[in-house]
Amino acid sequence: MAQRKSGWSMRHPLSFLVIFLVILVGLHVLFPGGVAADAKERYQAFHKQLSSTVSEGERAVETVEDLIADDPDFLRRYDLKEGWTRSLDEALAKLEAVERKDSTVLAPIVERNDSDDEERLVQELRGAQESLQSARQAIESIPQQIRQVAQYKKEAPKRLAEAKAGTVAKAAQLTESSGELPALRVEVEGAATKYPQKKEDLDRRLNAIVSTPATLQSWVEEAEQELAKDLPDYLVVVARLRAIEERGRALDSAIPQLRARLKQLDTSRDQILADMEVARGATKHRHQYRIVEQIGEADPVERTEWKDVSESSFNKHRNHLGMTLSSKPKGLYDEEAQELATPPGYTYVGNPHYGRWERRGGQSFWAFYGQYAFMRSMFGGGSRNISRSDWDSYDSNRRQGKTYYGRNLEYGSEGSITKAKYGSSKYVKSGGYKGSQYQKQTYRSTRSSGGSTTRRRSSSGRSSGFSRGGK
Repeated sequence: MAQRKSGWSMRHPLSFLVIFLVILVGLHVLFPGGVAADAKERYQAFHKQLSSTVSEGERAVETVEDLIADDPDFLRRYDLKEGWTRSLDEALAKLEAVERKDSTVLAPIVERNDSDDEERLVQELRGAQESLQSARQAIESIPQQIRQVAQYKKEAPKRLAEAKAGTVAKAAQLTESSGELPALRVEVEGAATKYPQKKEDLDRRLNAIVSTPATLQSWVEEAEQELAKDLPDYLVVVARLRAIEERGRALDSAIPQLRARLKQLDTSRDQILADMEVARGATKHRHQYRIVEQIGEADPVERTEWKDVSESSFNKHRNHLGMTLSSKPKGLYDEEAQELATPPGYTYVGNPHYGRWERRGGQSFWAFYGQYAFMRSMFGGGSRNISRSDWDSYDSNRRQGKTYYGRNLEYGSEGSITKAKYGSSKYVKSGGYKGSQYQKQTYRSTRSSGGSTTRRRSSSGRSSGFSRGGK
């Protein structure tokens, strides 16, 4: 026989629900929930700040009265213009409104300690805090503004006289025949003629310097006109004085900076990777660089230096022995240097400052001007008999951010030109990466039907992904 089901659970389900709700209500009465502790802490912090702001407001009223009393004729008229006391009254009124909200809304909610009121407490507290912060900023700033104006009234005439005798007079001397500007103008004009692509930039920099004396004089006149008014706006006067001082400081550095720019334009500098090594059993990576520099028409200067490099930098340039890692021909600023591994001398090809294209046997080849003929040997053959088609291939790779290794892969760590010039290097003598944590990577070149050259790793069989050039 089937067991009989409980008649209570089946016939009176609503009665069970009523009893459950009665129990919940009883628990709420016996153990009521309260406002969360973090909400109470935020209110307590707000109440503490409110009390301190009320005290600051009372002190601000006394301070403002005392400050104005020190120079009543001037500061009362200035008060009418700036509205200090009006703004302070508005801040105090806002503060009183916050106090009322605290006593009539916030404090009662916290005192009731009912969790149902918590969301309202958070919202009301947010609005009260914003109003309190606004009132506090005004109460703090108004006395500072009055002190500032009183100080400016005393200092402005003296500072203006000092600016006229110092910064403005010094700038005016630049335009005199014995000053620096005439000589600087000649230097800039010469550089603009030599490197016409930089003329616009050089003219802009020079004009900023040339216009400074007149600009400073106009600011002096504006400040003097303001001071001559019955009720000068000392904030305007001081703003002009600060502009004069800042422009004067900028002028002091502008001339040396422009001359430094002119020197950069007339300097070529190349950093060629001459050797590499990794200490056996260690993690120390080193590069040796050949630095070739020419300033003006002086003879080029060459030096070598070893430098520690990071493992990532060492790996990045593992295929770039004998190549130029950084090149800045004349006519460029230092920040315009090319930082892409390049066959030595290629960055100078196509630059009309250094040479021209000549037709020989139906092809175009680059010819350096006589004063730059040294580049043929200085860069180890990298600039010899460069045809227009070779340079176009290099330039195409350069625009894509790829390294060009030559039509026949003659450049780079495994290139024939590199091996001939750097055969005595530590890198070549050690067999490349042999004996270090890196394994030597040999390459074979293949030609596609279109005649392009692709470099492939024989150790893995994977293509390095470039045609006559690569990353």
